[in-house]
Amino acid sequence: AAAAAAAAAASTLPPRAVASPASTPADVTVVVAKDGRSPDGIGGRAYASISDAIAAALDAAAALGKVNVACVRIAPGTYAERVVVPAFAAQCDALRIEPLDPGDDRASGRVVIEHFTSVPYEAVVEVAPNAKGLVLENLTIRHGSKSVANNYAVFANVGSGLTMRGCDVSSDTGSGIAAEGAYLDLTDCVVSNCKTHGVAVYGDLFGNGGFGRVNKCVIRDNGEDGVLVRGGAVAEIAGNEVYGNGRFGVELADVGADCRVVDNAVGVGRKGRRGVVVDDAVSDVEVSGNRERL
Repeated sequence: AAAAAAAAAASTLPPRAVASPASTPADVTVVVAKDGRSPDGIGGRAYASISDAIAAALDAAAALGKVNVACVRIAPGTYAERVVVPAFAAQCDALRIEPLDPGDDRASGRVVIEHFTSVPYEAVVEVAPNAKGLVLENLTIRHGSKSVANNYAVFANVGSGLTMRGCDVSSDTGSGIAAEGAYLDLTDCVVSNCKTHGVAVYGDLFGNGGFGRVNKCVIRDNGEDGVLVRGGAVAEIAGNEVYGNGRFGVELADVGADCRVVDNAVGVGRKGRRGVVVDDAVSDVEVSGNRERL
C-alpha cells in the first residue's frame, strides 16, 4: 500500500522532480548532479542546477498538497551558480539543501557552491524576505562580488529564517554570513578568510528584530570582526572559537536586550584590538565564561 501511494504521488509531480521511495505527503526529495543523472538509485533524471532543483522540489511539494519537509540533495562537485531561495510557506514548512551522501569522508562527498561576479549585491545563497525554514547542511560556499554594501556570501533577508550546520563559508570581497532582521542559527560551521566580517547579525531598517545564534563554530582570519551584532539585533554566541580576525573577535554595538556571549575562546584582533567588545550604551548583556584564544 505504501509503495502504491508513493507511486501515485510520483505520478503527480512535474517532469524530473523525483519523490523518494519513502516519500509521503510530508517528504519530497529532488536530486542535483552535474551530469543530470541521479546517482543514488532513486530513479529519474537529476537536475544540473541547484536553483532548478529548488523550483522542482517546491512544485512537487505543492502538487502533494503542502508537505512538512522538501529536500534538495546534491551530488559531489563544484556548482558555479547564485542560488536565491524564494518564500515557500505555501509549499512546505522547511526546505533542506544538503550533499547527496557526505559519508564518513567529508572530502569525498564535498559540495562546493561558488559565485564570483562583477555584478554588485549578489550573494551565493540569498534567502528571500519571509522565507522561513531554510536549512543548509555540510556545504562549502565561496564568494566574490563587487559592491560596497550588502556584500555577503550568504544573506538572510528581513523576516526570513536560516539554519546552517557543518558549512564552510568564505568571501573574497565581503562578509561570510549576514542576516538583516532575520532569524539565523549557525552550528558547527567554519567562517574564515572573509574580507570583512565573518558573521554579521543586523536588525531591520528600523532597528528592530533580528536574532542570531552562533554555536560551536570556528570563525577565524577575517578582515574585520569575527562576529558583529548591531542595529537592534539580539544574539547568543556560545562555545565558539573566534581568532585571527582583523578587528574584534565579537562586537556588540547598539544591540537589543538579552544578548549572550558565553563560553567562547576568543582571540584579540590582529591589529591588537580586544576579543569581546560591548558598546558602552548597551545593557542587559551577559558576557561570561569566555577565555583568551592565543
